[in-house]
Amino acid sequence: MKTARIHLWEGIGLYSEGPSPYLEWAKESIMPVTHLVTLIIAVLALSGLTVWAFLSWGAGTVIPLLAAIALAVRWAVSPVSPDDTHA
Repeated sequence: MKTARIHLWEGIGLYSEGPSPYLEWAKESIMPVTHLVTLIIAVLALSGLTVWAFLSWGAGTVIPLLAAIALAVRWAVSPVSPDDTHA
């Protein structure tokens, strides 16, 4: 009889029957320096753009835009359960 375990060490905390095959690539991938530098530059550019938008348009316009963008990003990166049923 198999028992479901929680795999917190994998970083997802989902109930599963064993190690997740979807996370095998994470064990082997190493972020190159160029990706890290690009990420830092993107964060700095977006923070500067946000400050400029606050100064130009005010908080009443920018806060709803930031909330909409945050919700869209949250939806885009949310995990999707696999659908193995037949159509």
